[in-house]
Amino acid sequence: HVFVTIGSSKTIYVPKQFNKVIVVSPDIADVLVLSQGRVQVLGKVAGDTDLVFSDDKGDTFKAVVSVALNAKPVQDALNRELIDEHITASAVNGAIVLSGSTRDATTVNSALEIARKFVKDPNSVINQIQLLGGQQVMLKVQVAEVSRNVIKQLGMDTAFSGKLNNYSVEI
Repeated sequence: HVFVTIGSSKTIYVPKQFNKVIVVSPDIADVLVLSQGRVQVLGKVAGDTDLVFSDDKGDTFKAVVSVALNAKPVQDALNRELIDEHITASAVNGAIVLSGSTRDATTVNSALEIARKFVKDPNSVINQIQLLGGQQVMLKVQVAEVSRNVIKQLGMDTAFSGKLNNYSVEI
């Protein structure tokens, strides 16, 4: 099995003599014969294909080639920009998958923006980052304490009767 990333190449050594090589899916990878027993495999797009080698007798043998996105530059950028965060980038089926955990949504958005800079289609970045803890909401609360005796001394009536949001309320 040969693994190569999109836009890169890898030299493989073929253990048998061959006079012909065919790439089953030439849209995924290409091959360049360097010498007898050595070929250069070039990754074009994400996917799997076979290289089929044949010799003078018509015998064939194959090598499976998997081409994937290179997640290493994404991971390097995440490590550089989001210090002390536990976010991992990996390549799966032509997409960049972000996983791990963080404590705030801003970091998740930053990680997504960083990863999208490395792909042609922004929809090919998949977010599987766990947001730890709950969302925080800031509330402004005013508390007032009123003594019933003071209200009575002022001559105010504290009785209330009416409807509040379609409910009958009586105090």
